[in-house]
Amino acid sequence: MRRRMLVLAVAAACAAPLAASAQSRLAPPAEQREIGWRGAVPACDDARVLAEIAARFTRREGGFWKSPLHISGYEKIREVALRPWGASYIPRRFCTASAHLDGHGRTQRRRVDYVILDGMGPIGLGWGVQYCVSGVERHLHAAPDCRMKRP
Repeated sequence: MRRRMLVLAVAAACAAPLAASAQSRLAPPAEQREIGWRGAVPACDDARVLAEIAARFTRREGGFWKSPLHISGYEKIREVALRPWGASYIPRRFCTASAHLDGHGRTQRRRVDYVILDGMGPIGLGWGVQYCVSGVERHLHAAPDCRMKRP
């Protein structure tokens, strides 16, 4: 009897990952859910996205850290991944760019990793952006070195 129960337990443990895998393949795309997403996220080089990052960075640096650092421009903007985990997850676009940081009497170039998410704007409307500036990640929210803002 114990042997039979052990065999059944092992068989169930082996079958569980297969069932979960099959279920994930059958999951509908995020746009087709009952409360769905639009599936449209702006491009990495969209001026609204870059302006939002610059404004939030300046506000945080000046207001919280009392620093004159601000983003004055971007270059080498590129997409890293679009919906890397599949269609059933919240639509998101991962991007990276080189930002020009002005302040403290000189200009620095720093990598900015950011993710644009659908449905993450004010009160769940539109898009939202989360970002991290390498080397200026003072509260380590995406540590180490902005890795948590990459796929």
